[in-house]
Amino acid sequence: MANQQDRDNYIGQIQTIANDLKDVDVSALGRRDDLSESINFEIAVPTLKNMFDFAIPFFDADVSRICADNLKHIFEALNDLNSYVITIQNYQIDGEKPKERCETIINDILNFYDVLMKKLSYPLLIISSQPLERDKELEAAKAARVEAESTVSEIQGILVEVKELSASAGVSANAKVFKSQSDLHRNLSYAWFAATALVFGGTLLFAVINYLSIEKYNPKTPGEAIHYISAKLIMLSIMMFALAWCSKNHKSHKHNQTLNKHRASALDTFQTFYNGSSDVEVKDTILLQAANTAFANRSTGYESTPETDNKSNSQFIEIVGKSVPQVLKSGQHTSS
Repeated sequence: MANQQDRDNYIGQIQTIANDLKDVDVSALGRRDDLSESINFEIAVPTLKNMFDFAIPFFDADVSRICADNLKHIFEALNDLNSYVITIQNYQIDGEKPKERCETIINDILNFYDVLMKKLSYPLLIISSQPLERDKELEAAKAARVEAESTVSEIQGILVEVKELSASAGVSANAKVFKSQSDLHRNLSYAWFAATALVFGGTLLFAVINYLSIEKYNPKTPGEAIHYISAKLIMLSIMMFALAWCSKNHKSHKHNQTLNKHRASALDTFQTFYNGSSDVEVKDTILLQAANTAFANRSTGYESTPETDNKSNSQFIEIVGKSVPQVLKSGQHTSS
């Protein structure tokens, strides 16, 4: 009577032989190409395919619940089948009577078909009534796939939330940048205004002093008069240039202060309008206007000539305004 150790030995041997048979290409066992047209095993290939069809269910089956006698039959059938495969693979046409040896092997294989069927028929009925290990693996794979898809959906949802939070944080950060730039230009405009006032006072004082001193100056020759007037005009021109330069810088910084303050105020209110609407088209419009506010030039009244957006700047704003909604939309579709 077989004990558990014998059963385990049979099961281990069956698994080893099954692993060897899995790698066999039955169609290549005919060996017509590497032997000859008259000496080959093509006649036995159909029978070998039928036997492999019968043996394949045992390759991945759980045979642990089969009795020892049937385990022995499975082992003998698979072992003999593997032996015939090895015999065909190792057959060499060299030697005595190669054709007779080839025909003998073919006849043995054809006769072995009934033996294999007899040994595997009953065990095949047993394993057909229980799920194969491959089926179990497929079920486990399906369950893992469902779990993975659920995990991916959760991760994508988190990514969408992170993107929205990042966008909100980016808008707030940009608003702070514009606010700090506005404060910087405000302070610089104050400094240039003081410089403008100082240069204006100096120029006015210089003009008054020179006007009052004209009556006291009596040039002796026309050359002295020209020299005197030329020196005064040069000094006055330099002071007027300094006055114009200071005034221009003052207006430039006031322009930048006003523009950046407007940008900061617009971005500060962006999130309120964006979250307050559920309409996608309205949100797209708000995003486009936010991009336009951040990148477009606007007239503030301090520039000498009104500023207008050039073509490349307008195209850039349009691209940014359209791309941001598309990114958010793709994230929402992915999460759903």
